[in-house]
Amino acid sequence: MKKFFLGAFAVMTAAVMLISAISCDESRDMRGEATAYGLVHNHYVGMATVKVDADGKIASVSIDEMQTPYNWAAKSSFKDYDGDEDAFTAGGFGKKIVIGDKIFDAVSPEADGYPDYRLTQVNNGVTLENWLKDSLNAKWYVEQMKLGNYGVAQSDGTGVYNTFKDTAAGALGLGDRWLKSKNGYWPEGSSGLGWKANIKKVCDYVASKGFDDEGLTLKGEDRVWTVNGVSTGATLIDFNDYIALCKVAYALALTE
Repeated sequence: MKKFFLGAFAVMTAAVMLISAISCDESRDMRGEATAYGLVHNHYVGMATVKVDADGKIASVSIDEMQTPYNWAAKSSFKDYDGDEDAFTAGGFGKKIVIGDKIFDAVSPEADGYPDYRLTQVNNGVTLENWLKDSLNAKWYVEQMKLGNYGVAQSDGTGVYNTFKDTAAGALGLGDRWLKSKNGYWPEGSSGLGWKANIKKVCDYVASKGFDDEGLTLKGEDRVWTVNGVSTGATLIDFNDYIALCKVAYALALTE
């Protein structure tokens, strides 16, 4: 019985210590938090969130990506599509896609491959990808996607079709389906580190090193990114894009 009470006391003590540690972390005097949005690697919308403490030091970093119509507007992404066949281009992408309250039309729908989507009355003929390089537009896009406000329109511009095939991560709702953190994009072990492991290394590097160093280089055949000779451990091609977003989020967080 004595051993039982001693064991129980040890467990309770450990639990109290854990709660104290969590409480201490949560009570840390924080200065601000901000999220930066922007196009990364041409076909994805990145989101970098940075929290800073009262001293202006980085407390945490998180990164995610929302995929663009380059992924979800392809006919191959849809489940048992039996609707208006004329709604797709020769390359198998929607001729008209709907995002929020806006309709984007494919340029040269008779051509193969991914079309240029343009919303003439809003962006004066600039392609959707270039339009998304503006942080406000990128933020709007992510918000609409998270609400499930997107899909392929019928050929006459009416209706929205967004019944997609199940993803590697299972049957996700429309708001999560095209988030790389949710849909199993580039899983670990399939080729190299995988997306999540790479993102963690980027976040860990920024959280520990900040932005004092400049001069990004790609080191040797292992394709590991280094900053002034310091290895980050990350290998993904859009490393520079993530770092740039983190810098913007950090600067914004300092102003709060």
